[in-house]
Amino acid sequence: MEGYKPLIWPGLLALVFTPGIAIVAIIYMAWLSIWNLNALRIDSYILEVLEFTLFQATLSTLFSLLFALPVARALARRTDFPGRGVILKLFGLP
Repeated sequence: MEGYKPLIWPGLLALVFTPGIAIVAIIYMAWLSIWNLNALRIDSYILEVLEFTLFQATLSTLFSLLFALPVARALARRTDFPGRGVILKLFGLP
């Protein structure tokens, strides 16, 4: 009698097909949006909304990096950083 051998094929199939289905869906939606690209160029309101969204996302990213990098460096380099425990506990909150 041989030892317990878990079935690996169901896990491998799930590991391959789950992202595969998502990738196929993303490619399909991107293909459909190519045909609607002319509608986006005509409507100036949509372009203004897209411009504002990109601007706001860029500012959010820059401000996050501006504050996150010094805090991360201080927490990594100095173990005697004042308030280090509180900050680490705040990072652990959901």
